[in-house]
Amino acid sequence: MPALQTRNVAGEQLNLVAGTVGCKQLVPRVMVRDLATHEIVIDSPSQILIDMICTIQSTDAFVLGKRKAANVPAKRKAKTGKLSPWRFDSKGLLFYGEQVYVPEEESIRAELLKRHHDDVLAGHFGVERTLELVGRKYYWTGISQDVKDYVASCDICQQVKVPRHCPYGSLTSLPQPEGPWQQIAMDFITGLPPSKHKGIVYDAILVVIDCYTKMARYIPTIKTITAVDLAELFFEEIICCSPFYALYGYHPQVQFHIGDNARKEEVPAAKEQVKHVHDICEALEQRYQNVVKMQAKYYDAKHKPQTYNVGDLVMLSMKNLHLKRPSRKMSHKFIGPFRIKDLVRTQAYRLTLPSTYQIHDVFHVSYLEPYNRRQGDGSMPTLQLPELMDDGEEYEVEEILDKTKHRKEIWYKVKWKEWPKEYDQWVCESDMEGAQELRSEYNKKHAEAVSRKQKKKRQT
Repeated sequence: MPALQTRNVAGEQLNLVAGTVGCKQLVPRVMVRDLATHEIVIDSPSQILIDMICTIQSTDAFVLGKRKAANVPAKRKAKTGKLSPWRFDSKGLLFYGEQVYVPEEESIRAELLKRHHDDVLAGHFGVERTLELVGRKYYWTGISQDVKDYVASCDICQQVKVPRHCPYGSLTSLPQPEGPWQQIAMDFITGLPPSKHKGIVYDAILVVIDCYTKMARYIPTIKTITAVDLAELFFEEIICCSPFYALYGYHPQVQFHIGDNARKEEVPAAKEQVKHVHDICEALEQRYQNVVKMQAKYYDAKHKPQTYNVGDLVMLSMKNLHLKRPSRKMSHKFIGPFRIKDLVRTQAYRLTLPSTYQIHDVFHVSYLEPYNRRQGDGSMPTLQLPELMDDGEEYEVEEILDKTKHRKEIWYKVKWKEWPKEYDQWVCESDMEGAQELRSEYNKKHAEAVSRKQKKKRQT
């Protein structure tokens, strides 16, 4: 690396780095990086970097002002009653206490922050520790904010560090239903031991709950139930089932006939009973609203509202995702950044994910963190995205029905085990690692069939 030189031109001192760069010009970042290679976090400032800072200070307006003020120390001491922390050494280098003052040169300040944060010996510390490391040797106006912005925009820190704020997202309660069986909730209980009933083996339970009365229906079913079978089961067991039967398990039996000659009289006890039931329903509805408001109050007290706009860059939490790495504890906490594609309702967002990620692209706001782009980086970040582990269910291939080639890839038409033929589909060869024997057997039969056809053609 060429030495840093200085010379006087028309009464003004200028520096020459490689004989081309003047003091009033921006110092190239690549040049500063080369000079800062000898800078070690735990050691004193390197001499070659000190020489560059000293040369830049020689024409810095702030330093020149301090140099003029240093010529009248008695007056300053008389006005303030204390000595100024600013001082010059024998070489004319400006210090703030024991710290070297770094002029307003973006390339030097950015490189110093990088050396004291990204370096192996620095270890990507937080704001306070990084500021302490830089502040041991250097000082400039606004150093605290610069360190804070630099640490916040560090890509590695945004990937591996845990956020230290309340979880994002406020509680959005479901609307109160107006009556019984107008709003229901459904879920499956799976993983149960097989149980035989009326000649049918069940291994799962469909739970249907009325959100108004909290009445529950438990319907036996199987884990591999299809959408068509679920619709039929729901129609038979819920829609075609009266509330009386759903509650008591049998239909009401009327032992007498109410004809047209029945007396049409008002029964005070009946009217009073109806009014009593209505009053109970109104009281319960009011209590339900109070409970919902109270629940939202305590939930929002420990959560922080957060909104994003379409086009914003966010980091995605790895809480429910798995990387192909041996240790989950040592894996990234966040991956990205990803661009927000669309807003789904009020607290869910659709992200633009790469085609290699075979996951749903809609995420709750609590799984997202805003991506802090470093100042001056106008282009889209090009971070290397890790490979996700496929945690999806595996389906067993019962038979290979056909084979074709599309865009240099081999595809097989397969029939899934225990699935009807309408679910037969084409699957890429790369997704059939567990069906090697079936593929080999089919390829052998297919080759034999092709050879027989060719023999017949030759004979004819």
